Amino acid sequence: MLIAPFLGFLLLVMSNNIQLMGNLRNTWWKNMIGALGFLSILCLSGVFYRSLLCRCKRLVCPGAAAW
Repeated sequence: MLIAPFLGFLLLVMSNNIQLMGNLRNTWWKNMIGALGFLSILCLSGVFYRSLLCRCKRLVCPGAAAW
């Protein structure tokens, strides 16, 4: 939940490092796909974290009992 966005960001940064990847470095369209993947991981982690908080503490999310 907390580690997945960090690992996705790390993977995106490492795949763009010219010293590490050399000629296999990402192109612009691969970076766009990677950014979309990172944003989806970030959003899904946020949704999961909010859902977990709502189930554990009903005071965090008013109206969560209607879910």
